Amino acid sequence: MIKLFESKKDLILTAIGVQDGNIEIEEDKVIFPLFAATLDAERIIAYEQFCTLLNQMALKSKTASSKKTESDNPKFTFRVFLIRLGMIGDEYKMIRKILLERLEGNSAFRSGSKPEKVVVE
Repeated sequence: MIKLFESKKDLILTAIGVQDGNIEIEEDKVIFPLFAATLDAERIIAYEQFCTLLNQMALKSKTASSKKTESDNPKFTFRVFLIRLGMIGDEYKMIRKILLERLEGNSAFRSGSKPEKVVVE
């Protein structure tokens, strides 16, 4: 879990609007002391779902790397990570929106904009 968190730490902290933070692991639980106590209901749901899916991914993973993800488009990179976590479909639309709103870049295209079509004659 720690390696998975560390690999995406910068993106996660930016997404939730925190400057610095870590997770804590105890015998039978993972603690995320990153969230403000004054969150609205939608954010609480989004962060709870994110933490749950992150934990599930960590439990299913046989190996994980703590190597930080370098990206020139953090919004796209984090969106792809959310999809890997299982946040697919309309049921996660609001959650993805909340988690991506603070990140810079284009969530749809890795290069930042729609690629132009090339006409071959």
